[in-house]
Amino acid sequence: MTRISAPGNLLLGGEYAVLEEGGLGIALAVEPRVHATMRPAQRLRVVGKTGAGPDIAHDTFDTPRSGSAPDLIPAVVSQALDFMAILSHTTSERRRSLPAYRIDIDSSAFYRPDGRKRGFGSSAAVSVCLTAAVLQATGLNTETTAAHTVRLALEAHRAFQSGTGSGYDVFCSYHGGTGLFTGGTHPAWAPIDLSWLGSLAVFNNPSPVKTPGSIARYRA
Repeated sequence: MTRISAPGNLLLGGEYAVLEEGGLGIALAVEPRVHATMRPAQRLRVVGKTGAGPDIAHDTFDTPRSGSAPDLIPAVVSQALDFMAILSHTTSERRRSLPAYRIDIDSSAFYRPDGRKRGFGSSAAVSVCLTAAVLQATGLNTETTAAHTVRLALEAHRAFQSGTGSGYDVFCSYHGGTGLFTGGTHPAWAPIDLSWLGSLAVFNNPSPVKTPGSIARYRA
């Protein structure tokens, strides 16, 4: 059995400026973590556990029609498989060679007992963790997996958010630590030292904030 994990993330400064080309933000990775376990199976199956309801099993990973936002897990898996098909020059045949693995992806630590999200970027952490798991399942070595995980996770997460996400959360969960994020079509991340910052506290809103809606209002 193979295990992979990715931390949560918080944006300390930058707010919606990270949506702009060259916009800057400061982010840090935090516990809890998303955990993925991989084991050989007869076919590819991804089982998602959130703690906000029953586990959901995914057995098909077709690329969604243009203009429709996919569910997160199919978006991530499809993005990784499309990339592998391009690498192996078998774009029309990729469904015939799905990796024979069961991948369990657990983000339940990102939820409160009543099912509410804790606000630590669970979808981005899932994108990073699951992308790395699928790439490893297809046989890529660790170095190649690491080289492509963040870009593929970013593209899948943006598709999940209807193309609106900045990517700071994906980059933060991938790189870990604290960093300066530069937004844009091709984002960048540079580690920084925030050891002087001291203690922080996080407070929940009375109700959740939906990222696509907030970004739409910001754009307007």
